Amino acid sequence: MSRLAIETEISRINYQTAELIAPTLGREVAGFAASACQPYPQRYGKRLSAPGLTRPTLEGFTDIVEAEDGLNAIIIDWPASSPATTAVWVETLAEQCGYLYIGLEGDGRLDIEGLGQARRPGPSCFITIAPSGSKCLWRVAPNLARRGMCIAFHARYLRRQHTQLLERCMGTLGPWLANSETHLRDIEIPLMPVMTAATAALLASRLEGQSRYTLVRSTVEQLLCLAMSALAEASAAARLSTRERQIIQRVRAAIDANLADPPRVEDLARHFGINRTKLRLGFKEIFGVSAADYLHEQRMRTAFELLEQRHSVSAVAARVGYDHLCNFTTAFKRRFGRPPSKMANTKPLKPKIPKNHSIEA
Repeated sequence: MSRLAIETEISRINYQTAELIAPTLGREVAGFAASACQPYPQRYGKRLSAPGLTRPTLEGFTDIVEAEDGLNAIIIDWPASSPATTAVWVETLAEQCGYLYIGLEGDGRLDIEGLGQARRPGPSCFITIAPSGSKCLWRVAPNLARRGMCIAFHARYLRRQHTQLLERCMGTLGPWLANSETHLRDIEIPLMPVMTAATAALLASRLEGQSRYTLVRSTVEQLLCLAMSALAEASAAARLSTRERQIIQRVRAAIDANLADPPRVEDLARHFGINRTKLRLGFKEIFGVSAADYLHEQRMRTAFELLEQRHSVSAVAARVGYDHLCNFTTAFKRRFGRPPSKMANTKPLKPKIPKNHSIEA
């Protein structure tokens, strides 16, 4: 039998995104049944079974929680033994609705008809956006587990709560925010340990009632904020022009030349004619550290070299911009594991920041 014939025989359950995350919280969506135990306040969340066609499963769950207007959490714990048959849930995306997906294990694949596949199995984190009205295909089948969380976010929520982050993501999210998206965008975000731990904690938590809702709401907002921040940094770095990269090199030279009295980032941006946010993010992209961390490391490296040349501790502290000797001593000991007064007969340590750092043209 051809693959096409097999696909057409698989049961398809059609629903709208708005039906799943509506105030009724999934009661209209076929294949889900309300669990006997409801751990959320009635108006904020609902626990449904893992999806099945013939009967509610006794294992696994799907929690639907409204964190805020335009922000919903779909917490998924679907054991491999739950589905008795193979089926596809066809979800039609609402206008300007996107997903943050954090998968801990299982098949994370998402098919969007006519646009391709998204995501990957196993531990992963993605922001997925697609044109309004796109049909997202979620599969359940015997021996197909899925554990993790989807955060459904509407553009109105991002505009209301994350205005500054959105401004930094316009290069990536601009068409979607204007409701003129024509492509599937599946943007991989680094899966930070805090994301994994927070998602696992929600799956394992035994809290109920208002306490559970408070935990879910705060965690969802934290995870989305972390993901949007990572997206903003990637977007800004990717848009650095050759001129901007050259400017950031000149900014580094200005920092090196003024260790004792370094200019502020705002002043450097104004002097060299570059956006402050782009300077901050671009500096970290090119050199791997923030401008403040770079300044601190250069001060310590310079201090180390001067002390090797037998300059006095007080003179070195003043040379690298420390007004108080005790502050310099503390910083130096934290960096090198010994106070500056004990530098006699020591070998130089390899600096963390190279003196010469090449960049792409």
